[in-house]
Amino acid sequence: MRLPWANVRGSLTRNRVPAYSALVAKPNSLPLAVRENRTANHTKRPFMKKCEFAIRALFVTVCALTHLCDAAQMALKLEGDPESYFEAPDHSGLDGDLGSVFTVEAWVNPTTNLGDDTHPNEYMIVNKEDSYEISVRNNDLATEGSLQVAVQPAGLPWEWWDSQVTVPVNKWTHVAATWDGLVIRTFVDGKFLLAFDKTGADGAPGVLRDTDASLKVGRRVRGGDTHSIYKGLIDEVRISKVIRYTEAGFAVPTAAFTPDKDTVALYHFDEAIGGVVKDASSFANHGRLLNNAVLVPAKTPITSTLPTISATRTADGLSITFTATLESANDLKGPWTVVSGASPLPVKADQARRFFRSRSP
Repeated sequence: MRLPWANVRGSLTRNRVPAYSALVAKPNSLPLAVRENRTANHTKRPFMKKCEFAIRALFVTVCALTHLCDAAQMALKLEGDPESYFEAPDHSGLDGDLGSVFTVEAWVNPTTNLGDDTHPNEYMIVNKEDSYEISVRNNDLATEGSLQVAVQPAGLPWEWWDSQVTVPVNKWTHVAATWDGLVIRTFVDGKFLLAFDKTGADGAPGVLRDTDASLKVGRRVRGGDTHSIYKGLIDEVRISKVIRYTEAGFAVPTAAFTPDKDTVALYHFDEAIGGVVKDASSFANHGRLLNNAVLVPAKTPITSTLPTISATRTADGLSITFTATLESANDLKGPWTVVSGASPLPVKADQARRFFRSRSP
């Protein structure tokens, strides 16, 4: 039985945010076990009133707690403050475990791509120091910055490679780079640009250098107090342990990335709780917004698709069918954690009460 998801609207998140539908599964209890919640002044919470009604009307042990919020997009905003950027802790999955293969990509909307006497023409997008980075940069202060990539295999020097395609200001652009241990390939807005030989010693496939540097978005600490700090918006940063794009090019993504087995980091920048932005990948390498780094509403090219969730009673509990990302919690207020497993997800009758929500992105 599909649940009536469009009946209730509310807000269960702290700053924006992604659309989601939610339900509470009580496979081992009677339908009427859910009671109305009241606030301190005994005002009934309308969504719980609806919840109770749904249980009585449907005679199932599942209750709809729908939130179909306005799917305005959010993005990371940086304003050139060298102390303000996004940082996630070092993890072997971000360098050493990648070996000889990776893809790094992001949506960017810089407010400047030129240097001056106080700032070099380098605006960092993603940085894993002494392993890899992508940036909007140019050696000439007065020439608009292009997408450039640096990769450092173990035992070899660090060097920049220039795609020779400008990343424009005040416009969203998708940038990506891949490395297969032999060749770096660069892409802007789905178009293959240039390839550069980058092998290991003696022409053998290189292995990415493993460092203890944190992962930074919008900053590179090396080079001085103001070196490389980004100005503008960044969204949908993804690092993968697979070659996602080839020289044939690709259709520019229009939906938020969905984590898969090859995703080692994925930051949607759609929500920050206590300054923490979650990594949507299975590595859960969550990071922090430092100082004045903020998430702001932004008209990105990403379109939101409302998630769906439904439940069917089975012989030994429930079967939950969902799209997007499934999360669960023991309490409606959270904390919410990503549930592993594909749809439909079985919920045994011997489990305690759990809340589920299908979240997009």
